[in-house]
Amino acid sequence: MLEIERNELITQIKVQAMTILMFTSSEPEFELPEPSKMDDLDSFSVVQLILTLEDIYDVRLLEDMQQFEGKTFDDLADFVALRISQNDQAVPPA
Repeated sequence: MLEIERNELITQIKVQAMTILMFTSSEPEFELPEPSKMDDLDSFSVVQLILTLEDIYDVRLLEDMQQFEGKTFDDLADFVALRISQNDQAVPPA
């Protein structure tokens, strides 16, 4: 069962968001501001972030994003943590 600490999850989200911005920026030679909320990402970057989090935490997120109404990375962390928890409950014990 995957136990996830909220602060660790928020840090992971921020690191991944910054990494995605670095790879998708049209002007990577300039210092990019660190994203602090979901609105700092364009739609392509949000999808990339969600897909990356799916890979890291082995959880389905993209299909559920229509239910996400948050604006901050804290909101996204809560959303992801809930999906991780639901995923853990759905897996029968070995």
